[in-house]
Amino acid sequence: MAPRISLFSRALRMGAKQNSVQTRITKAMCHTVGSASEENERLNDENERLRLRNYELKRELEEVYRKLWESEIERVPFAVTMEVAVEKQNDLINLLHENRIALSEAKAAAAQSAAAVTKIIDENMQLKHEVERL
Repeated sequence: MAPRISLFSRALRMGAKQNSVQTRITKAMCHTVGSASEENERLNDENERLRLRNYELKRELEEVYRKLWESEIERVPFAVTMEVAVEKQNDLINLLHENRIALSEAKAAAAQSAAAVTKIIDENMQLKHEVERL
């Protein structure tokens, strides 16, 4: 009778360890997904900020051009004004592109982490079934 109790006690300890491991894995997975979500939210906020800044710069440029047009001061050639506007817009487009790349990398890292966690959970479930079988 003693070996059965010992085997049962051992199985209970293994089950408790497995539950502890699963809890840690679940916490790590939630943290990884949460971090990726926060990074995604931060990048979306940054993109929105850049879009608003682009809009503001366009409005400022229109206002400056309007004032120059109304005044009798020597006018800045339209081509020069447009060149500056295009440069600013290209800078903003480049920043948006960099943010999109960073967002894609963060999503890929989150997917890779989730896949690794899923694999570990599957392995733990197999161990659990083996423990239950014992």
